[in-house]
Amino acid sequence: MKETKSKKDELILKVIFVVLIIHNLIYAISKFFPNYSPGFLMDFHNYYQDNKVFISILELVLVSTILVDTILTFDKLKQPKRFFFLTTVVLFVMAFIFKAFIGYLEAVFNFPS
Repeated sequence: MKETKSKKDELILKVIFVVLIIHNLIYAISKFFPNYSPGFLMDFHNYYQDNKVFISILELVLVSTILVDTILTFDKLKQPKRFFFLTTVVLFVMAFIFKAFIGYLEAVFNFPS
């Protein structure tokens, strides 16, 4: 039985990709370059610090959704799209693990956030 993705499924995946890219860019800029960040990025960083658990769980769900979709549809993807999907999924997973590690260090050693 041939299963195909609907337009709705592809739209949801594209939205997840965009949300994760924007989230990771804003997080990196506000975390590692606080002196050069515009005010709204620092507001986002403060909101992130206040709601870290909720945002981390939401990010885990988004990353795992993309990871599972990539695993299930890997053979069906054409070569350029396959490379893009695999690269971005690996980057999203690495970013999530890195943020979890940074959060652990901040919690254990009371580093300023």
